[in-house]
Amino acid sequence: MEDPIIDRAMKDWETMSGDPKLRELYFDRRKALMDRMVAARAAESKVQEAKAEGEADAICQYLEVRFGPDSQALQETIRHIESLDRLNRILRGVYTVGTLGEAEQVIQNSLDS
Repeated sequence: MEDPIIDRAMKDWETMSGDPKLRELYFDRRKALMDRMVAARAAESKVQEAKAEGEADAICQYLEVRFGPDSQALQETIRHIESLDRLNRILRGVYTVGTLGEAEQVIQNSLDS
């Protein structure tokens, strides 16, 4: 059972693949699409990094206001965390603590999990 549409497509493909100019256009187009995909991934990565940095800033500001200079070591720990999910867990957790030791425990629990 032959399909005329498939036959036509195969003939067109054979014609195009034999033409160096068409082949070059095809590969140029393919490269452009790949470049766009890479650029989109890079942009998404930058967005995630910016979100993580914003979360870390919020946590550090909270620790600074709540516990003052004694929280500097914890703030440095926070600045080295890149996981947005982990930073979100820490942010939710530090709002419920009453002492700097409890804040350390929330952060450590997040790092351990």
